[in-house]
Amino acid sequence: MRLPMLVYLSREKRPGYNHQKKAGAMNVMLRVSALLSNAPFLINLDCDHYINNSQSFRATMCFMLDPHDGQNTAFVQFPQRFDDVDPTDRYANHNRVFFDGTMLSLNGLQGPSYLGPGTMFRRAALYGMGPPRWRADTIKVISKAKEFGKSTFFINSMIDGANQERSITPIFLEESVNNELSTLMTCAYEDGTPWGRDVGWVYNIATEDVVTGFRMHRQGWRSIYCSIEPSCIPWHCSDQPHRASPPSIALVR
Repeated sequence: MRLPMLVYLSREKRPGYNHQKKAGAMNVMLRVSALLSNAPFLINLDCDHYINNSQSFRATMCFMLDPHDGQNTAFVQFPQRFDDVDPTDRYANHNRVFFDGTMLSLNGLQGPSYLGPGTMFRRAALYGMGPPRWRADTIKVISKAKEFGKSTFFINSMIDGANQERSITPIFLEESVNNELSTLMTCAYEDGTPWGRDVGWVYNIATEDVVTGFRMHRQGWRSIYCSIEPSCIPWHCSDQPHRASPPSIALVR
């Protein structure tokens, strides 16, 4: 029996380069995972979250693989719930009006915003590609491969990624692949490319998650809000004031 692969990623941080905080880390993860597995779907969790309901993955796949409109779904957003909340939730820590009201109602339009943790993505959407109904030809998309950097391994993986195919991770990675992984994690890899603007998570803004979701909607993708019981990805309630204030301030600005 072969166990699932667990990889700890420590990206390069060098004086003189802006590491772009969380958005930069997510973009490095996006590139490295393309060589390790090239899985067509990715889930975004913060360090203080955990998977509370394994059926959430099945629910997500029902939307992503729906024969009617699933191929046009870029991401599925789950609500953010909390542990240690009093039974009546007197301080509205679960934000049910926002999540189960506003976010749910947006399913009838193009879908909810991307709010960060508790989201499953389609890899092709993160690459800045349009949905299949707007994508004339995969080859034409890949013809702009130089925009994604100089890694031949990564560019080749994008062809499978655009077609939602995954590669089989080798039991022992070849030395050439290991060297390529190191290249993808360097600070200078994104120089002269649209990473952080048209590709991957957006840079230079406090709410990189919300803006990244807006970019996908602008390209024609739709999204889905999904709420199941028990809640999918809770975190500790004591962190709520600290975690909620920066995005709120940024949105007001």
